[in-house]
Amino acid sequence: MMISSRLFIALSAVLIGSICFDGIVEAQDSSDQNKSSGLPRGTTRLLDEVIVPAYLGGWTDVFYSELYPLVEKMNSDQLLALEAYGQTLGIGSIQRAFVNIMVQPAEQGLTWRAPNVSQTMTTYVASGVAARVQDELEAIAEEHIMQDPLTLPDGWRESEMVFWKSHVLKNRFDVLHRLTEYGQVIAAPHLKRARKNGDAAAVAQLEKAEQAVVTVTRMNRDLIEREAELRLLELERAESTFRTSEDFEERLNAAFALENHGLELELLFREHSPEEFERERLRDTAGLERAAQQFANGRKLGQHEIERACLLRIGTHWWLRGRYGVAPLANGLLKNPDAMNSDQAMFGLYMPQDLPQPISTAFEGEEKSPGYDRRHYYTWAVEYRPRIIQSTTDSYTAKSPLSDAKYTGNYFW
Repeated sequence: MMISSRLFIALSAVLIGSICFDGIVEAQDSSDQNKSSGLPRGTTRLLDEVIVPAYLGGWTDVFYSELYPLVEKMNSDQLLALEAYGQTLGIGSIQRAFVNIMVQPAEQGLTWRAPNVSQTMTTYVASGVAARVQDELEAIAEEHIMQDPLTLPDGWRESEMVFWKSHVLKNRFDVLHRLTEYGQVIAAPHLKRARKNGDAAAVAQLEKAEQAVVTVTRMNRDLIEREAELRLLELERAESTFRTSEDFEERLNAAFALENHGLELELLFREHSPEEFERERLRDTAGLERAAQQFANGRKLGQHEIERACLLRIGTHWWLRGRYGVAPLANGLLKNPDAMNSDQAMFGLYMPQDLPQPISTAFEGEEKSPGYDRRHYYTWAVEYRPRIIQSTTDSYTAKSPLSDAKYTGNYFW
């Protein structure tokens, strides 16, 4: 007897979900809880037996395709009941999980044609995107580089991690830009209609998409200026190190800092004039001229170390990509099909926000198994990592929302 692929996936999802959450169906399928959920019995049964197990098992296509028609028919009260029901099942926000899956192409630099969906569905997605963006922005606002007074750590390693964190934040802002633009695109036609009809509740939800674009742009600009100010401080310290220290390690760190930050500042001020910035240090033309002189002087003093330092850092960068790079599809194992024809698509990877400490077997006491780090080690060792729901190659099937996706050449990393 032949079984359709969709039925097979659904049955597999049920099996996996049952293993992951033993007893969840029995506990939530009782008549008492069904009545208290505020949802129809058929809806809670579908959630218990298919949708939630699919989410727990990582079958994003089943989760999305089964949840979409349910959400599209729900009113605002039912959507609130759905969120509450997701909390009782221990999987958190169903809206957040749904939106995270739906916007993955936008995260990876893929553009969508605006889907022709109902205002209820658009409001559900747009408000979910806005909520996720708001959570991200609140977390970013707590980072050290976003705090005043702006200071640079004393050690080279510590300051390097500040700039690495800034790099991560800028990539997060790239993703947020794509998400907010996507939310704005899908919200625009329904926002106009809601304003015309005087639907204040829908207008309030849909306007969050427009407000998110403005907020993300403002905070990203602030981050860029703060990073530039720290680069000026680091450039001054590097030039001073060449004048005062003969220690090889100190000079090697100073060489990379000087060349890296000097070139980045040159590029920034080639594209923007000082009066365009808001932060006082970046508007100080006398200070900027002094920084340019420090860069030129440091290059003369450290000419022997600069080439070595840059080659070392380039090699380290590619080593880290090989060890810890995770591709955007198939749970990190595959790149976008456009990588066959595009260098940019081939380059795109997800990297960890906090750099891991590589395992070494050269010292006593180090763990011997696996004994080394290798590419995709953390992808394969799924039992040791947090759950990350990512799209798979199945997402390119005809009924998937990804079938309208077109590659634009921008990736998270």
